[in-house]
Amino acid sequence: MATIGRLLAGLICACALLIAPLALRAEERINDYQVDIQVAEDGVLEVTERILINAENDQIVHGINREIPLAFIAADGHRARSMLTVLGVERDGETENYQVIETNRGVVVRIGSADVQLAPDEYLYEIRYRVNRVVSYFDEHDRLIWNVNGTEGTFPIDSLAVRLVLPNGAEPLAARAYTGRFGERGRDVSVSEYGDELTFEATRPYAVGENMTIDLLLPKGVIQPPDEATLSEWWYHDHG
Repeated sequence: MATIGRLLAGLICACALLIAPLALRAEERINDYQVDIQVAEDGVLEVTERILINAENDQIVHGINREIPLAFIAADGHRARSMLTVLGVERDGETENYQVIETNRGVVVRIGSADVQLAPDEYLYEIRYRVNRVVSYFDEHDRLIWNVNGTEGTFPIDSLAVRLVLPNGAEPLAARAYTGRFGERGRDVSVSEYGDELTFEATRPYAVGENMTIDLLLPKGVIQPPDEATLSEWWYHDHG
């Protein structure tokens, strides 16, 4: 009986050793998502995203995709599109390869190289870009709306925070943010104002597909409206 007991104990230990690596395997997720937004006088946003991601060689093999929504419905009802220019992409402080792919909803910034396979580890990606046409102009105020992280993300996010700076010391009339999946208007975010600088911080982890959308009401004159040449450029961009 003692021999049988020792055999059973040995089998249990062997099974535990086989199962342990599976149980200890970490989940691919975004550990931290920090965004810095500088708003120019002409309404162009200069955005820097720092994404700390845990890769396990599952979905993240060569790099990551960042999908950025750009399509919207203009005031006259036609389908319009913001214009985005990527300024640079880095991984762990080094310049990284990327490709910008246009989609029906916006663009996908595909980051990484086919000949480089990432070992399971944490990686810090930095994406810098400019984007326009995020401001709507009304008689009494203007409105800036920006979807911070999109709704097509494939990884949960542990923490998400945004720092936004308005031009020339301007202060918003109102500052709000909405959270959740597409069409939802949750309020799982804290908003702080320090003059022309605002911070938006998630108050809980976000599940796959959940996003934060910033919504600011601005005094007239903070953002200069587009001139006729710019409006013509936008018209051709939308209808071309």
